[in-house]
Amino acid sequence: RLESTNETVLTYLMISHEKNHEWKDAIRCGEELLEINPDNYSIKCRLIDCHFNLREYEKSLYYINELDCKKLRYKKGMVLFHLKRYGEAIEELKNVKTLEAYKLISKSYENLKKPQKAIMYLTKAYEKDPNTEILFEISEISFKYGFHTHSISILEEVLMEDPKNEKALEKIARNYLELQKFELVIMYCEELLKVNEGNFNAYILLSETYPYLDDNYKALELAEKGLKINPESAELWVQKAWAIYPFDFEEFVKCYEHAMKLEPNNTENYTKLIWFC
Repeated sequence: RLESTNETVLTYLMISHEKNHEWKDAIRCGEELLEINPDNYSIKCRLIDCHFNLREYEKSLYYINELDCKKLRYKKGMVLFHLKRYGEAIEELKNVKTLEAYKLISKSYENLKKPQKAIMYLTKAYEKDPNTEILFEISEISFKYGFHTHSISILEEVLMEDPKNEKALEKIARNYLELQKFELVIMYCEELLKVNEGNFNAYILLSETYPYLDDNYKALELAEKGLKINPESAELWVQKAWAIYPFDFEEFVKCYEHAMKLEPNNTENYTKLIWFC
């Protein structure tokens, strides 16, 4: 009877600690409960979560393996992902076939530098839950690995549903900049400014584009327009610096120095300024 009373008290204590996010105290209660009843499935499941919340993934995995339950496949996959055992995480998650599992498989493949596989599983996630954010994730991976045409086609799907989506218009313009299709960059940026004339990212892209068309004066004009909207944009100050570089080296240096004050941890700006000085 005393053991039963202790078990009840410890159970309530564990619940209380969990509610207060006192994971270490909850674990202590859980471990004492397992001394009373080593086969307590519920307590082991809760210990998995407590250790996970403390980022003690190996300990979570210990209890998951001890229980060896199909219901814990997603949790096991998540733990293996956090342990950077991406291949094992993928194998565990392939049988789960939920939206969350497909997303985690995609992240695992991306960490393994396998972008096509990452995109494939995000597409499966989109089939489960057709929402715009998943399309943006697909386009971002495509952009990162240089699949710009694919990235654009995905973003065009977003525009079919929402022709004024600023994020999609901006990202299409960025893809065209990478493809050096400058007239299309300008076209999408102008469309973006029609939707929101205060979108300073459009001015960043335009001021970066016009020098490729041998029009630094236009680039400078657009950088200055953008800075009127957002004078704290280090990127716009850098674009202004490059636009003015052929005409006024001192002003080029001043613009770069201003950008570095805004982003003191951006070592790329320091490196470029030292190189050109």
